[in-house]
Amino acid sequence: ILAPNCEVRSASTVAPQSLLMMNSGFITKSARVFADRLRRECGKDLTSAIRRGWMLAFGTEPSAADVKESVEFVTAQTKQFQKQNDKKLAPAREALASFCQALLSANAFLYVS
Repeated sequence: ILAPNCEVRSASTVAPQSLLMMNSGFITKSARVFADRLRRECGKDLTSAIRRGWMLAFGTEPSAADVKESVEFVTAQTKQFQKQNDKKLAPAREALASFCQALLSANAFLYVS
């Protein structure tokens, strides 16, 4: 009896895999650690933190458009966390961690090109 043998399998990634990774405890914790590092290295200078985070994650400088969109994202996230009025949250830290979570979940971070 011959058993079918699959010696070569094409790689595939499906949406649930990406969503599971993006929202995993490991990634969210890593994103907070990453954000804390950026705040230590860049202080409250959001543009510097975004540029530094981009460089650390992707090994390249972000474009001016990427920086602008990222600043807008973190600013909007900060406002959302402030609205929650949760005394346990530091809105600016959580917003930067959200940005770091996006970096860690990006295809450019996951795949070598």
